[in-house]
Amino acid sequence: MQAARASLPEVMGRIEGELRTLADLSLAVQEGLSETLTSEAITREGLRSAQNLDLITQSLAATAAFMRALVDQVPSEVSVRPDLAAAHLTLAKLAERLAGAETGRLPESEDDFLF
Repeated sequence: MQAARASLPEVMGRIEGELRTLADLSLAVQEGLSETLTSEAITREGLRSAQNLDLITQSLAATAAFMRALVDQVPSEVSVRPDLAAAHLTLAKLAERLAGAETGRLPESEDDFLF
């Protein structure tokens, strides 16, 4: 039995979705830490870390937009085997989502996290 192929734009759209979800999570972390990050007691190193977190958030969102622009340029007839690429990932749920085996988003319940 041959493994399922998927259109490249569809797989790229999944990647875009993951990037957008990560950007949203990063923003939520920033907002959760905002009181600490704006306190007068923050160190120079802490400020640099806050700026890096903001850069990560913006870069994830921008990369998602870049991926969306590429998706719109790729013919839907181009197909790939996302399962082969997903086999290299160490996060099982992420691999499932990117391979198309699961359509859910990142864990929403605290029970889904390890710590």
